[in-house]
Amino acid sequence: MSSYPNGITQELISAAQQLLFAMAYERHVGPIVIDYETEILKRLQLRSDPSFREFGIDKVILDRKETFMLGTADREVFFRETYKARDAARLRVAHPQGCPLSEAVMQRLQAERSLFRAMADHPQLGDFARAADSGMLTMSERQRLVDLTLAVLSPYVGDASQVLRHILDL
Repeated sequence: MSSYPNGITQELISAAQQLLFAMAYERHVGPIVIDYETEILKRLQLRSDPSFREFGIDKVILDRKETFMLGTADREVFFRETYKARDAARLRVAHPQGCPLSEAVMQRLQAERSLFRAMADHPQLGDFARAADSGMLTMSERQRLVDLTLAVLSPYVGDASQVLRHILDL
């Protein structure tokens, strides 16, 4: 028998806590990575690869979301510079070519999936959790489910100082 109300279990609380940690870390590293990548793109003024001209694209790449349009050599220059900036910012990654923001997003998505799996046995939440885990919900519906679930579980998770200690110990 659960010592928490409404079918809330320690597994749900732990999964919510891990998701909150992942979300906080993503929010921490996101602005840092975006800032240094934007600065690098502005400084280097790298152009889109000539192969994109047939699609009417011939421009300087200034948005990190458009770096896929860089040619191989320019992409390597961009990556080299981002690794230097990442290391200067003292952001940790799983491997030397890792992007802290990409890794943080993956951690959050894995934590969301763990939360959905923990919710799967809950009598009122199970159907929603299985739909989210299987990809049957739209992105906005999935986000709403995460938000609502965290709103219900956050009082059981712990305080902000606990979350911050976890983030700083990563």
